[in-house]
Amino acid sequence: MVVADLVAGTMAGFAICGVGHPFDTLKVLMQMQPDRYKSMVSAGRETIQKHGFGGLYKGVASPAIGNGVYNAVQFAVFARLKSLFTDNGAKNTLNRIAGAAAFTGIFVALVEGVSRGLRLCHSLARRCIYLGYCLPRARPRRRCTLAAIIKQ
Repeated sequence: MVVADLVAGTMAGFAICGVGHPFDTLKVLMQMQPDRYKSMVSAGRETIQKHGFGGLYKGVASPAIGNGVYNAVQFAVFARLKSLFTDNGAKNTLNRIAGAAAFTGIFVALVEGVSRGLRLCHSLARRCIYLGYCLPRARPRRRCTLAAIIKQ
């Protein structure tokens, strides 16, 4: 059953990227070249003319993998918590399913918080004074460790 939840979550993550990535691509084009692209329609039209329909999906691999893993974990955690809360479906009530969903949300929020902190530390690596110490703008020097990230 866990394998089915992991596969379903992965496919959901891929579907999210398949639908949303072209809009992200156009948004980035408009942000980077506001004089050139006045609307999403003009950005889309020019992108498709120059690069074909696949131009809307440039760089989709990384977000697709990330969303696939993220959603796979979320689906699997929810399914496991739902089976624990409802005694494998014997007591399948709305309150118990909502409780499983709430705990899944807490789990995902914790994982996402640590993930964002690690990405922040990685993006600040260019400003490092020496290995392991980040110097963000207008903040004192701090160690980029998991404990430091959680404290933020």
